[in-house]
Amino acid sequence: MKQDAAMAYPHQPGVIITGASGFIGRHLVDRLKDSCRIYAFARRSQRESGIPIHSNIRWVRSDIADRRRMARAVADIAKDNRIDFVVHLAAYYDFNYGPHPEYYRTNVLGTGLLLSLSAELGIKRFILASSLGGCNFPPAGQTINESSPLDAAFPYAATKRRCEEMLKTYSSRIPSASMRFAAIYSDWCEYPPLYMLLKRWLSSSWLSRMIPGKGETALPYIHIQCVMDAILLAMENAHRLPRYDTYVVSPDTATSFRELYTRGVRLHAGNPKRPVYVPKALSVAGIHAQHGWRRLTGKRSLEQPWMGKYIDLKLTADCRYTRQALGWEPRTELDILQRLAVMIGNLRRHPVKWHRANLAAMAKTDQEKADLACRYGTAGCPFLRCRK
Repeated sequence: MKQDAAMAYPHQPGVIITGASGFIGRHLVDRLKDSCRIYAFARRSQRESGIPIHSNIRWVRSDIADRRRMARAVADIAKDNRIDFVVHLAAYYDFNYGPHPEYYRTNVLGTGLLLSLSAELGIKRFILASSLGGCNFPPAGQTINESSPLDAAFPYAATKRRCEEMLKTYSSRIPSASMRFAAIYSDWCEYPPLYMLLKRWLSSSWLSRMIPGKGETALPYIHIQCVMDAILLAMENAHRLPRYDTYVVSPDTATSFRELYTRGVRLHAGNPKRPVYVPKALSVAGIHAQHGWRRLTGKRSLEQPWMGKYIDLKLTADCRYTRQALGWEPRTELDILQRLAVMIGNLRRHPVKWHRANLAAMAKTDQEKADLACRYGTAGCPFLRCRK
């Protein structure tokens, strides 16, 4: 994309960004800070979030579901400033897929509150961050697209489905878009399931050659900068988009575990290691055993029993409508298999920074982030022990 969305307007657009301290939020604030007036909502402070002070950034510490605080903050902003866009990124997510009250409180109540407040602002577009992972995996040989339902049964998917329903209802008052993202990664990885795979495959552990099933488990991965391109284009083209629409921000290809393993190991070690494919039944049993052991010992595990049912399944999207509607394309140079070279190069040159960035992406609370940062200093970083 040759220009940022804000450049299409004669004034500096005002943008409310919720979840500004999160992975997507930090990148969006950085991308827009020179061309937009940003009102960044987050639970953490700007300093804790690692976002530099900037004259165009106003930081608002607030829980998205705190009605009184949110109403006061939005009213104060609207009193003296014009708001053109609301980009709603704040959400609760937990990889254990179990029930948690925060799913409803943050994702549903928080979104409903923000929609009701935004309806009074006269904005050009409300953009909701949703997830392609909320869709069930399609039958073999089929794809999902913008009209596919968010029909997965786990709590996060259910709350995102409810959010999209509310968004569609409010679209009579607010032009709206739901953007369903594929698995988002950066040059430092920062996508927890991919991080855990690389952590195992690039280590010296006896488990490093093992791949569950036939290695055909496949997901679509999208680079964070491609996500930024799509969001900015949704802003830039707000005047011509339908009043309500859904977009799938994803490549049309899904990358398998086998492909990731082969490419990643070659880049890291300089020569391939023959993988060992573990039959699905044995892989599922191993996941359950490891999960049970970690629970008994009080250690946190990203690998969860629910993951077993996705072994050797493929999630592929057909994003032709989104590409045409937004004028958007994933950048070829940011394809996951090409970008692994940069990602693993960062790991080799800056292992502590790389490891900490991924641990922070896995942490759900500020205290967890602090604990993980203390636990893995230079001497404790596992990657320092496996570098050759």
